[in-house]
Amino acid sequence: MRTLFCHSFSLLLLLILPGIKPLAQTLNTPQSFHNLAPHSAFIEDPNNSLNINQVLSTETLARFQKFNQDIPFFGLTRSIFWIHIPLSSMNLPPLLSGNNNWILELGPPKHVQGLDRGGIEMFLVDANGAILSSAQMGSYANTAELKTIRGGFAYRLSGENLHDVFLRVESARELRIPLTLWQENSFYDKSSTADIGLGLEYGILLAMILYNLFLLISIKERSLLFYILVASSQLLFLFLDSKHARLLIPDNNVLFWIINILERDIYLLMGIAYLQFQRVLLDVRQHNQLMDNLLKALIIICTGSLVMSMFTSEKPVQFIYLILIPVSLILILITNVDAIRKGVDTAKVHLAATLAFLSGAGIQLSYQVWQIFPETWLTSQAFHFGMLSQSLMLAFGLAYRYNKLKLEIENAQQLAINNLQHAEKIKDNLLSNVSHELRTPVHSINSLSHITREKLNNTSVPTQEIYENLNLIDNSARRLLKVIDDLLDLASIKNQQITLHLQALNLYLLTEDVLKTAKPLIGNKPIKLLNNIKDETCTVIADEKRLKQILLNLISNAIKFTPKGEINISVEPKDEAHLRLAVTDTGIGISPDEQNQIFNAFEKGNTPVDIQAEGIGLGLAISQRLVELHGSKLDLCKNPGRGTKFSFDLPLTGSEELIKNQGSESGSKRLLKRSDYSPSPLPVSHLKSEKASILIVDDEAINRMVISQQLSGHNVIQASGGAEALSIINKQKPDLVLLDLMMPGMSGYDVCKEIRRTYNQVQLPIIILTARNHLEDLNKGLELGANDYISKPYHHEELIARINNQLKLLPIINQFSGNRTLLK
Repeated sequence: MRTLFCHSFSLLLLLILPGIKPLAQTLNTPQSFHNLAPHSAFIEDPNNSLNINQVLSTETLARFQKFNQDIPFFGLTRSIFWIHIPLSSMNLPPLLSGNNNWILELGPPKHVQGLDRGGIEMFLVDANGAILSSAQMGSYANTAELKTIRGGFAYRLSGENLHDVFLRVESARELRIPLTLWQENSFYDKSSTADIGLGLEYGILLAMILYNLFLLISIKERSLLFYILVASSQLLFLFLDSKHARLLIPDNNVLFWIINILERDIYLLMGIAYLQFQRVLLDVRQHNQLMDNLLKALIIICTGSLVMSMFTSEKPVQFIYLILIPVSLILILITNVDAIRKGVDTAKVHLAATLAFLSGAGIQLSYQVWQIFPETWLTSQAFHFGMLSQSLMLAFGLAYRYNKLKLEIENAQQLAINNLQHAEKIKDNLLSNVSHELRTPVHSINSLSHITREKLNNTSVPTQEIYENLNLIDNSARRLLKVIDDLLDLASIKNQQITLHLQALNLYLLTEDVLKTAKPLIGNKPIKLLNNIKDETCTVIADEKRLKQILLNLISNAIKFTPKGEINISVEPKDEAHLRLAVTDTGIGISPDEQNQIFNAFEKGNTPVDIQAEGIGLGLAISQRLVELHGSKLDLCKNPGRGTKFSFDLPLTGSEELIKNQGSESGSKRLLKRSDYSPSPLPVSHLKSEKASILIVDDEAINRMVISQQLSGHNVIQASGGAEALSIINKQKPDLVLLDLMMPGMSGYDVCKEIRRTYNQVQLPIIILTARNHLEDLNKGLELGANDYISKPYHHEELIARINNQLKLLPIINQFSGNRTLLK
């Protein structure tokens, strides 16, 4: 079957070796062995109609033809051939000293019997035409047959009295059968040499398998696994090709059938393992998806052929193999060349290994099928040399891949260490910056509230001073909220949870609004804020709130690093559909070393001692991402020492440009975003409504106290937990419940669920009032029966408006409360 595998290389070899003609083989025949082919004759039996008795007839013997070859060769045929070896009339020289017997060697290869495979049957016939004995070669039923691993059959012919030999030969592969007569000692010397060579092959393959198995356990690399499968299939091929399996297992054993299947299918198993190994080693899936699909399809077809071979004769399987093998070779070569072209490091070694294997198979094919080269020790072992060379080169390729992978792992580990150290530094800076940004306003609030309390006790202090202190407390609280909002925005941006609400905006008016908001940030600095947008009708497409946030971040950042001068906002046309918006200052600029990191979160440049720059380093990072959501990029004009200029593009109205909204509405943790509440005069009917009974449920005493003061116009009842709140409601139902979510014991969800078992949303309104601001919390609260949801921090006016909105239904309920029949 080995030479069947070699048929697929015929086209390649004809291209490689043009013009080479078959050579006549001449064998030196020393006294230790004799080539019997020139003395033998044959007859073809295409219909399998002859038996040994018919062959021995005078008429049939007259039809035998002499061989004109040193090695009988009949090509790829399904016919049966009878071969006559007239040992009795060959006038052989006497045996050498120490040799007691002649050894008749048939082959290699071994034409073993099996499933529709034929085999060799031998008959010893005396000079009178009487059959002395017969033997089916390979069955070892006759004690004269020797067990050998040289590749052919061996039969001991005793002493000087040699009889004629008739062979009935049938093969499912190409029929080629060397005929050699050895003197016994010479035969065993030759066998020992073959055994050593075969043992060396076993040792090399086993060493490669064990070594790469050790590596596989160490680094879990898939290519190592498939290399082990390739080497194991080659080892199995040697085991089957040397007929070791047949030596170990008798014919009547159930495993004999499996060996027959494996002996003809081992080539396909080797091909499947090699194809899969190539897919993984060369990363074919990553570099060429089409080629990877073709390789996978070929592997599936080969696997199906293996299954089919168990239920059919060898001939149809042989035809399929002759198609699959050249197709596999073509794909292997194309994939290697493609991988080399795309820069895969191991592809060159893999191609060299493949060519080594093909060369060995091609050389063996040249003398076994075409007889281009003579059969020598080198040509007969070329296939084994090619296979071992392939295995060793693939192992070297894997070693290179392993070393490269090890180096990549080491580099990745070093990079991870560097990143960890950098992250640790950022964390330290973050903690330092955040603690400073939080501590400063908290200290201000604490000190101002203490001072204000003392001033309230002193009736001589003007009311204006107390009012100013309260304003400072309010500003400090807003500064705290700004830090919190920046952190929340950063979290939303990282999780792609920001959604833009695009609309047409008057850029001039929006800029004026931003500059008014930023003006208090200047303080006592001699800085001018300039709006250089000349076209007061300039209209762009953007999210109003996010565009204001971008500009305010850029302007506030410019104010921090501009001791004096001006900051201006300007536009210039970019193309017909876009304009470029720029914020320019005359400040200290940004050094080249810092320009590559200013857009990283929590990164703050080296601030001069005379510059007071507050913040935690999130403004530019958030602005960059928001600009990207608008379909542009925030660019820095690199002009260190002479101010700073940030610019980005915006689409004009009327253009067909669509901004790709990269925010996601489907995030698992979307944040609730409320626009700033602008209080408006409440309706008179609401302001003059009767006092309502409102139950505040919150585990924080300070929260209950603040809300109670905000609701001083109503009857307020306080509960510190869910159980206490339910007890109060059971005794006397309030008009409305303000419910916190995060409480020990019973959560706000549990309390809401219990209340709704007794009262519906009209009978007892529930407003959830909590610091949790995820959309999932809102949905869950409303599903459990809450009427409204307010996330902290909130405006006092907003709370009053939402409470009054729920309380306005009370007169309607009271009006119909006495008429239960009508209600039903």
